[in-house]
Amino acid sequence: MAYAASAVGVVHRVTAGEARLEVTPLCTWRDQHAERFAAGDPQVEQTSSGFVFETAYRVDGPGYRPGGAWYRGVHHREEAARGLGADEDLWAAGTFTADLRAGEVLSVSAAVDLGTRPPDPAALVAAARGRAQTLATLSRGPQDEVDRILVTAADRFVVQTPTGPTAVAGYPWFGEWSRDLFTSYEGLFLCTGRADEGRAVLTRAAGTLSEGMLANTADVGTLEYNTVDATLWFLHALGRHVAQTDDLDLAAELADTVTAILSAHRAGTRFGIDVDPDTGLLRSGSPGWALTWMDARIDGQPVTPRSGYPV
Repeated sequence: MAYAASAVGVVHRVTAGEARLEVTPLCTWRDQHAERFAAGDPQVEQTSSGFVFETAYRVDGPGYRPGGAWYRGVHHREEAARGLGADEDLWAAGTFTADLRAGEVLSVSAAVDLGTRPPDPAALVAAARGRAQTLATLSRGPQDEVDRILVTAADRFVVQTPTGPTAVAGYPWFGEWSRDLFTSYEGLFLCTGRADEGRAVLTRAAGTLSEGMLANTADVGTLEYNTVDATLWFLHALGRHVAQTDDLDLAAELADTVTAILSAHRAGTRFGIDVDPDTGLLRSGSPGWALTWMDARIDGQPVTPRSGYPV
């Protein structure tokens, strides 16, 4: 996959002898929570080197032969393991073909930019390998194969947005959630040598402060503040950042934010969140809300409210 772009490349290489290789892309375009079944043919527009599928993405490769038929009954094992709908139909959108000798490749690429050919797949693969090597050199501590794998895996969660870097809480369902962002902050940004990006994450998050609370998420379209612990995880991440980087300028810059958080939690803020003056423990609770990570609601009612002193 391309870094910071919606594009992917696939490279098939012949290692010995000769072969004719045919690659048939199986295509769909749907919401990630849905399945799609054969009911009318999708819109496929042929290009000079491939096709555009439903004005959503472009696929390019060598020796394209137009085609089109439903490939029925595709079974997704991981979806089945989750208890979700696991079967659907995909569109076999023609074939890319090449006659290859040892060492030669058939490469196919796809991208959402419809106006230009997608990036060269071999270049995408080389760039991904180069990025993994660069990330490994940034990370702190001894390096072995496990370290390199973890550094590369961490990079998959860090994304670039118009407002700066952040981390997604989980593919494909979630964007940024502050609890997930700051529980994982040290591993994603400090252990990997990406403190500069982490600094930008901290300062931007501090800008969402309201009534002593950081926003929980903006996945619903507006900022929500229904979390009892994300702000505390922010303080923890900030403390780890300053301790490991000696960035006293950042500590000074966010000192007023820290003071505002502590004052609001002592005095009391949204959703019944306050510090019990007798025990010093944080308590919370408000009808209709679940403020910990167990925040599922059915028909507007929380499944596990955990009001009081959640641990």
